[in-house]
Amino acid sequence: MKDKNYYDKYWNKNINGGMLYLPPQWTEENLLWHLEFFKNYIGKTVLDVGAGDGTFLNFLNSKTTIIKKAVASELSKKALEIGKNKYKNLIFKQEDLESLSFQDNSFDTVFAVEVIEHLLDIDRCLSEINRVLKKNGFFCITTTDFNLLKKIIIATFFWDKFFYPNNPHIRFLTKKTLINICKKHNFELVNYKWNKGYFGIMPKGQMIVFRKKMLLS
Repeated sequence: MKDKNYYDKYWNKNINGGMLYLPPQWTEENLLWHLEFFKNYIGKTVLDVGAGDGTFLNFLNSKTTIIKKAVASELSKKALEIGKNKYKNLIFKQEDLESLSFQDNSFDTVFAVEVIEHLLDIDRCLSEINRVLKKNGFFCITTTDFNLLKKIIIATFFWDKFFYPNNPHIRFLTKKTLINICKKHNFELVNYKWNKGYFGIMPKGQMIVFRKKMLLS
């Protein structure tokens, strides 16, 4: 699986050239920032897709009392090895987001933290997330935000860094396009917030919560 091999190299920090992005380094302040926004949407059964080494999910699990089952799914074997050694209370599973092994309606909440911008077949992945969510379950996302001002600045000054050929980001989402594609996969918007910002004039990223809509029979 070529994408698996890529992310094993990514987690080994073994990608050469001008690659801008590295495995996430969470700070306490940033973890608390995310928890504050998402805390009302965390259910008893939680799946974190593209969970990396599980740091984010472990923090949620340690700071809340509602979670009874916390599953960290990740493609990279290297990331899973790191996570299993660090967080014994989580369930780690090697999963391809395009074809999850979980049964229908398995989770109250699914997180995709800085994941959706990496997806090749984004439609199939969103369909799988919808499938494993329970009725009225929450889909919680963080991702980049390519608003107009940011696009102009990047195009003018930082094009090579953001679009270096081996960078892992292959999807570039705006608020409008993210909401649109999720709606097409039967998710309704619940909450939205900038994920920090640059001088209060444009977001660094976006934090968004969707609810799984039930299809009419």
